[in-house]
Amino acid sequence: VPSAITDVQKSFSYPEVHDESILETHFFFLTKKFMNICGIPDFSLRDLFAPTSKRLRIQLSGAINFIKFREERITMYAELVEQKVELNEQLNVVNDEHAMVMKELEDTKAVCSSKWKELEDIEFECEEIKSEIAQQNKLQASIRHESGQLKKKVYELKESNAITSLALEEAQAEKRKLSSRVVQSPERIKRAMA
Repeated sequence: VPSAITDVQKSFSYPEVHDESILETHFFFLTKKFMNICGIPDFSLRDLFAPTSKRLRIQLSGAINFIKFREERITMYAELVEQKVELNEQLNVVNDEHAMVMKELEDTKAVCSSKWKELEDIEFECEEIKSEIAQQNKLQASIRHESGQLKKKVYELKESNAITSLALEEAQAEKRKLSSRVVQSPERIKRAMA
């Protein structure tokens, strides 16, 4: 039993009287939320207690469509994760190659220090490699900057979504708490008090 249900039960004078009704209400709200996600916003208690074949067919179709859509997205997500792994492996290979090239450059400078003419030739090649590395570093820096901006934006959107979701859940909890205290028939209570 979720803690929210336990909290609601504690708010009643005789919680054991409401055990089943609280669970049924919780089940209804979860089912309604699922139906809303499936594209059926008009799901009601009547659909649970007195379903019609036409409405049930529509609701089951919506649920099946949602499940199929979810399965397609999971497949696509798995493919994207696989591509990311492959790209990370390629990046590691390129980084290893870069490290090897830099090591070779240093080794070549040390060996060629005694040979002036060969040193000039090798230094010319080194300058070309440095230029290429600088270009690659600039490109990498711009990609990092763009990636950082995108990550920041994603984080802000996630944070905003989390705050909104929390506020919605608190409002729904307050609504459930207050709806259980609403008098359904004021006339009957007035007659009973008279």
